[in-house]
Amino acid sequence: MAEEIPDTRYYTNYFILPLTRRSEIAVFRSIDKISVGRINISLPENTAISVGWIIAQYGQPYGITLYARSQMITLRYPFMVVNTMMEDWRVVANATVMSFFIHDPHFQLKVYTNPCLDRMSSRDAVNRAWRGFTNVYIYLFRDFQSTE
Repeated sequence: MAEEIPDTRYYTNYFILPLTRRSEIAVFRSIDKISVGRINISLPENTAISVGWIIAQYGQPYGITLYARSQMITLRYPFMVVNTMMEDWRVVANATVMSFFIHDPHFQLKVYTNPCLDRMSSRDAVNRAWRGFTNVYIYLFRDFQSTE
């Protein structure tokens, strides 16, 4: 058996590896029960990963969800979601990534079939097509094609 990593919490189908007091990596077994499934990563506050870096690596998100009350933004890709915060009510390239979640490749959506929409959160969630780095009001109030 491999040596256990200190402070790691092991469960039946996943383990959680703490990075700092407020950050961690959670790795889940896939629903196929063979491979790695979902991976959740909560980053430390001083992380160097920015929204601009994510977009440079993976391209424009398929969708963006804005949560005005909490000022959180979620960038949505078919395989991953990335969370960050609004900065002065803007979507900015240098915003720090707070967390990201890589989806289980074997999981098939059946009820909410579009992974680029948030249909499970509060009514506060506003799903839109990517419109670039701009003022949040452009996303919230401009008349343009929604992702819904």
